[in-house]
Amino acid sequence: MQEFIRRIQKARQVNHIIMDRIRPIIDEEPLWRRSDQSFSIRLAKAEDVPLFIELENDAYKGFHAWTQQDFEHDWFRNPYCVYILVEDTTNKEVVAMMSGRFLAKGAHISHLLVREKYQNQRLGSKLLDLWIRLAEIEEVPIITLEVRESNTIAQSLYYGQDFKKHGIKENYYSDNKETAFLLKRVISNA
Repeated sequence: MQEFIRRIQKARQVNHIIMDRIRPIIDEEPLWRRSDQSFSIRLAKAEDVPLFIELENDAYKGFHAWTQQDFEHDWFRNPYCVYILVEDTTNKEVVAMMSGRFLAKGAHISHLLVREKYQNQRLGSKLLDLWIRLAEIEEVPIITLEVRESNTIAQSLYYGQDFKKHGIKENYYSDNKETAFLLKRVISNA
């Protein structure tokens, strides 16, 4: 049965246009070092998809923005999706992820996840810097995202990178009906 599911998923997998285009940039990204730790950056692969919900559970402390089916649908059907992973080079554990999409009208951040025990090590900030750099390279005019009203730490990160609030969505998150702030950053060279 597992093999059957694997074949179905492989057959449904789309060509990830943007990930193919940015692969050389990600492959050249140097190791990120923090005191006695180092982290490598890579693009996700199909076999990483089951890990996405685990990362979300850990990073969001039980809150859910997406279900496993949402991640699978995005991965297997969205040619514009981008999933960037950060691994601890010591134990090869995936410790952070940034995902979203790049379209001509703009980039959108769906997730910026850092495992709880790796938070406060600037991994989220470095991922956001990388995403902004990729948006500049792709020449998209804006980056958008939604962030929970209660997630003031994430809001601080985004506001520190010139994101501005441009709206709200009441009852946006299905797990607890929390409000989302809509944030936008204009890319200057687009």
